[in-house]
Amino acid sequence: MTINQQRRLLAQFSRLCDSRLTEEEGRQLAITLRNSEEARIAYVHFLDLHASLDRDSATQITSLASLPGFDELVREGCLDGAVALPETAEVGEMQCQCGPRSKLSLVGYRPKHRRLQELLAASAVALLLGLVFWKLLDQPGPSATPPEYVASIISDANCTWDGLPTESDEQPKLRAGQQLALLSGIARLRFNDDTIVLIESPSRFDLVSPSSMRLHTGTVALRAEGEKKDFTVLAPNASIVDRGTSFGVHCGPDGVDVEVFEGKVEVMPSNDARRSQMLGLGASARIRSEDGHDGIDMFAADEGRFTDLLQMLWEDIHDRRPYESDEAEESDESDPHPVYPYQEFDPSRTAQGIDSFHGAKSGHGWITPWVAAGHPIGETAFTDALVGEGNPYLRLHFNYALDRTIAREYCATATFDPNLPHVISWLWRFDGQDEDFGDSFHDRVAFYANDYFRSNSASDISWFIGWAGDHEKVGKQRKTIPKRWFVFDGTNGSDYGPETLVDTGMELKPGVVYRMAVVLYPETKQYDAIIQDDKQTFYHPRLGYRNPYGHSSHVIHFSVGDDSRDGDASFSIDSIRVEPLRRDLVPKDLRFNVPVDPSTEGFST
Repeated sequence: MTINQQRRLLAQFSRLCDSRLTEEEGRQLAITLRNSEEARIAYVHFLDLHASLDRDSATQITSLASLPGFDELVREGCLDGAVALPETAEVGEMQCQCGPRSKLSLVGYRPKHRRLQELLAASAVALLLGLVFWKLLDQPGPSATPPEYVASIISDANCTWDGLPTESDEQPKLRAGQQLALLSGIARLRFNDDTIVLIESPSRFDLVSPSSMRLHTGTVALRAEGEKKDFTVLAPNASIVDRGTSFGVHCGPDGVDVEVFEGKVEVMPSNDARRSQMLGLGASARIRSEDGHDGIDMFAADEGRFTDLLQMLWEDIHDRRPYESDEAEESDESDPHPVYPYQEFDPSRTAQGIDSFHGAKSGHGWITPWVAAGHPIGETAFTDALVGEGNPYLRLHFNYALDRTIAREYCATATFDPNLPHVISWLWRFDGQDEDFGDSFHDRVAFYANDYFRSNSASDISWFIGWAGDHEKVGKQRKTIPKRWFVFDGTNGSDYGPETLVDTGMELKPGVVYRMAVVLYPETKQYDAIIQDDKQTFYHPRLGYRNPYGHSSHVIHFSVGDDSRDGDASFSIDSIRVEPLRRDLVPKDLRFNVPVDPSTEGFST
C-alpha cells in the first residue's frame, strides 16, 4: 500500500467515525476492506487509537443479529453468525479474512487499549455495519436522506455560540449529530419529545436524538413536558435518564454532578444498566472516575449552582390551568376546604396523588408537585401527631446535604384569588437529635416564599420567618439573633442584619409543635407574622417584603440548614393551608391575636 493510499484510507476511517462518510466513499471503503487484509488490520488499529482518545466511541453494542441484513449475509456465507471474541482470548495475530464467500473472524487480537472487549466489539460492528449497509456491493447503496432535526432553540438572547450556523429561522433547528458550544449566556432548547433544556455557558454538547443529548462540559437543567419521560443526558462517565422529573447536570473537573428537583432520575455509571441507581426527590450525587472505575457518591450540593437555571426552568414547571374538578368539589360538604390549597398528608386522599409527598400532583389549588433539595426521605406518620390523636402528618429526614428544603406553588381556584389578602398557616416541629445543631450560622430554619424554587433564602424572597444558631463567622459575617426566632422586615432594606431582623423573643424548642401563619397583602407587599409555641404567641403586623419588586411569590418553602451534611436536622410538618383573609379562616388558636382591620373586615371571596 502506497503512502497516498494509506493517507486516503486514514481520512476515510476518520470520516466514518465522525459519521461524515458519503455514500460513494462508503462503497469504496467497503471494496478496500473486502479485498485488503492490510487495510483491515489498519482499520482495527485505527479504532483502537480512536477509542483511546475518545472513550465514548467504545459504547455498548447491541446484538449483531439485530443489524439490518445480517441474516441475508449469513445465508450468503459472507459472515459467521457468531462473530464474537471469547473473554479468555489469547494474545496472537489478528485473523481477519473477509474475501468473497469467506467468513469474517476476529480471533486472538489484543490491541493496546485496555478495554479489549468493547474495542473489538465496536470495531467488528462498525465493519459489519459498513458491509451490511452496502450489501457487500451486490446491492445499490442507500439513498441520501435529509438531516434529522431533533431540537429547536426557543431563546438565546445575548448568547454567543460556536458551531451554530447563521439561519434566518426565528427558532433555529438543530440536527442529530450537531456539535455546539455555548460561550456566553443561557439558552433554552425544546427537543422534539417536548423536553425543555436550559444550557448555561460555558458548555459544550452534542445533539444525539429527539430525546437525548451528550454533555461534554458545562451545566444544564431540564424539565420533561411530553408524555414519555425518558430523556437522557449522556455524560463523559454516565448516563442520566429522566423518570418524570426536572433535574440538573453539571460536568466539571471533579466529575459529573446530578441534582433532582422533582420526581426521580436513573443514573448509570459507565452507561452500565446493571449498576444503575435511582435518585429521588431532592437528591444530589457525583459520578466520579477513580482507578478506572466510575462510582456514585451522594454529596452536599454546591450552593447556588443551578439557581439561575431553576429560575428560568420554573416557568416550564408551571401548569397554570385551574384544577378541573374545583367546581364539582365546591359542593362537597364532607370537605371543609374544597377549593383552597391545603395539605393534610392524609393517605385516604391520595387517589389523585394530590395530598401525598413524593407522589403529589398539581390540583386543589397547587400548580406543582413537591420539589426539594437535600435528599429528603418523607414518610406519612400517625404516632406522635402534631395535632389530635392519630392525625397523619409528614415526617422528613435528610442526609448528605447542607440545605434541606421542600417547596410547592399554589395558585388561584374558583373561590380563591392569591392576588388578594390571604393567610398561609402551618404546623411545624423540629425533630433533630444531633447535639451540635444550633451553634453555627449554617444551623438554621427558614420559612419563606419566592417566585420560583430555591434551596435557601436570599434577597429575592418575599416574606421570611427564620432562626439561626449564631452569627456568620466566615464570609459576609452577617449578624443574626442567635438561637431565637426572627421575622424579616424589608422596610429597612433587603440585607441580612440587625436593621431588618425583628426579634420575637422566642427560642427554638425541639419537640415542641409551633403554629405559624403569615397574613399577606400582595398589593402593598406587606405581611403580618404570627408564631405560637407551647408558652407564648408572637404577632407583628405590616412587615415589608424582603423583595418588594417580586411578582407572585407563591412558591412556599420549608427549609432547614446544617453545618454538617451528616447532621440530623429532621422536622415534621402538617396542616399547610392557603386561604382567603377572613376572620373565620384564621387558625382558631391564633384568631384572638389577629387585629380587626377595617380594610379586611368582612372580606370574602
